[in-house]
Amino acid sequence: MTIVSSYASHAEGSYCTLPDGTKRYGTASGYASHVEGGGCHTTGSCAHAEGLGATASGAQSHVEGRYTIAAGGAQHVEGIANIEDTADEFIHIAGNGTFNERSNAYTLDWNGNAWFAGDVYVDSTSGTNKDEGSKKLATEKYVDEKLSATGIPRLVTHTFPITATEEGQTVFPIDLDSFNSFTDTVMVQDGRTMLFPNVDFTVVGNTVVLTEGWSIDDTGGIYVFRIEMYYPLTNITITTPPAKTTYYQNEYFDVTGMVVTATYMDGTTKEITNYSYTPNGKLTSIGTNVITISYSENGITKTYELNIEVLFDETILQDFTYVNNGDDTYSLTGWKGTKNGVSSTEIVIPDSDAIIW
Repeated sequence: MTIVSSYASHAEGSYCTLPDGTKRYGTASGYASHVEGGGCHTTGSCAHAEGLGATASGAQSHVEGRYTIAAGGAQHVEGIANIEDTADEFIHIAGNGTFNERSNAYTLDWNGNAWFAGDVYVDSTSGTNKDEGSKKLATEKYVDEKLSATGIPRLVTHTFPITATEEGQTVFPIDLDSFNSFTDTVMVQDGRTMLFPNVDFTVVGNTVVLTEGWSIDDTGGIYVFRIEMYYPLTNITITTPPAKTTYYQNEYFDVTGMVVTATYMDGTTKEITNYSYTPNGKLTSIGTNVITISYSENGITKTYELNIEVLFDETILQDFTYVNNGDDTYSLTGWKGTKNGVSSTEIVIPDSDAIIW
């Protein structure tokens, strides 16, 4: 049995019994809408629903599959039990959930951004993306061909469907360990934006904590958090040494010409300039000195040690003339500037054997 309750609508098929025991009849209540299959509904104008227990509530939307919902305008939904997009963010959704626990395998938003619950592969020899050896992660391919050339570390974005279990809930568990090959090689960053509703949160361990003043009161409602994950910094190195590596006492370390490069866990690199170094004062110790280069990013600090040589500064000895004042004092005149490497003259003062410097 099917029901038509709107002008220019069409319904065909039969009823279905949902997993919770509810008997659901096919109903076309949206203007110029079309229903077929078992227990499908259309409430949006010019919408189309087919399959089993599917609902098209968005205008000009199309839904197919089992227990799927197309709530956005001109939206296409397929698969099984997707997360309802009441914010109208996505143009295409593929569900992979169950009647009692909805989830998405894939979503595509109106700006062309796509999110996948699993890996995306390209360059498969057979064309199926399932043959080992030739397939390559699409994210890896993007980094290798795009990001590595510009020195930007790889960024991975995951979506987490979360169900509120109590009124006023502020903390939600998330299973970070379930996310494929990125599990052991990503670092979660705090303070990202929540997709729906639009509130801020932080990630603490394996939980999402809403910012103070925010809570979710819709018990049983399903919300989607988007968390950005960066591959962490693993080391820094000097890929081009500074132009000057030999100094004299009391000079300062000079970074001119030095190139410092950061490396990340996925192997990508970038040149960095906002590093620090110590010591950053006058070089006073004769011999080999160690300059420690430091760089911090996302809470991780790495260092690199550079050896330089510091030589004795001979310019502290200078030639001069003097006049004996006859009272055990001397007037020094005619100071001469000398350069490094030029020997200076030691003047022995008569009657006292002192050396004037």
